[in-house]
Amino acid sequence: MTVTAIHMLDATTGWAAAAGGVGDPDDHLLRTTDGGATWRDVTPPENNDPSAPLGKGATAFFLDASAAWVTYYDRTAGPAVSSPVVWRTTDAGQTWTSGAALDMTDAAFYSPSDLVFVDAQNGWLLVHVDAGMMHDYVFVFATSDGGQTWERIVDPFMDTLPQSCGKTAMIFADAQTGWVTGDCQGVQPGAPYLQKTTDGGRTWGAVELPPPADQSDLFTRDDVGCGTYAPTFFSPQSAVMVVKCLFFTADPLRVESFLYATTDVGRTWRSSTLPAEAVTFLAPEVGWALAETVSDDPAAPRDLYQTQNGGQTWTKIRSVNWDGQFNFISEQEVWAVAKVGDAIALAHTTDGGKTWREIKPLIAP
Repeated sequence: MTVTAIHMLDATTGWAAAAGGVGDPDDHLLRTTDGGATWRDVTPPENNDPSAPLGKGATAFFLDASAAWVTYYDRTAGPAVSSPVVWRTTDAGQTWTSGAALDMTDAAFYSPSDLVFVDAQNGWLLVHVDAGMMHDYVFVFATSDGGQTWERIVDPFMDTLPQSCGKTAMIFADAQTGWVTGDCQGVQPGAPYLQKTTDGGRTWGAVELPPPADQSDLFTRDDVGCGTYAPTFFSPQSAVMVVKCLFFTADPLRVESFLYATTDVGRTWRSSTLPAEAVTFLAPEVGWALAETVSDDPAAPRDLYQTQNGGQTWTKIRSVNWDGQFNFISEQEVWAVAKVGDAIALAHTTDGGKTWREIKPLIAP
């Protein structure tokens, strides 16, 4: 198996998702208690599906060392799964219990992208169920009993969450406050797609982002399309997200990215230019950014940056020859699922990213 996503809780304990090996196309869940040296397969007893030739993918959320939730989907995005479920564990994966089947009435397919919990009881699941004509039709399910039962609180037939534009993420800060980010690819004029709820996801309203101070016409230009990505809550009031803008008529195509930060639940925003599109924040002031490469070579160098002042300035730490999903334990200790083409490795640093060591994990019997 190959680790494809990682969520370490501290220096020793964490969870991971892994792709199965030869003859086993399904995703697995793993858990470590020795700093990633060895991993135990704690995958729930999801039934194999012979009609899913690409196997089943997993969308998971890890709350702490004991509690986790996961739902599986057919990677082929074929007919909707008739009765998908969300599995839950409260004993570090030793045992799993499936929740009640999700109501998939009127869904063309089942593609869950975001599963999030704010505590052991309150959680939400964003599921993409159909698409067409620049619409990304979604269901939102909510639970208040730890995932035993799920209520469908948003669907395309309700006048709540706008179904236009692609949904890029869903996050919640507490049982009431949440955001859905999105990208309209330049089709919908005006400020980028950003929806906010203050009643646990039952109703949503648009958040009007101001354009960057030095580009006051950015969100109204016909040759630019902007979207919102990678939202992170630090508290119900404080959050950051990325606004990525594509300049369609530039040759070659040009992308500019901005960091938007709020300390009052989105009533006001501070924006700053980003040196890269991929951003991860550990705290309101501390974050990292990994630049894209303009080369066709997947191993071409990418610059890794850090900010200590909330994105106002960035310092280059070093260059790496991989793309990656980062998991920050502290300012010094970081894990990454490093990817070069089809090759994937687990990397670890204890000096804030200046040096990296490859971890070759073993799957314990």
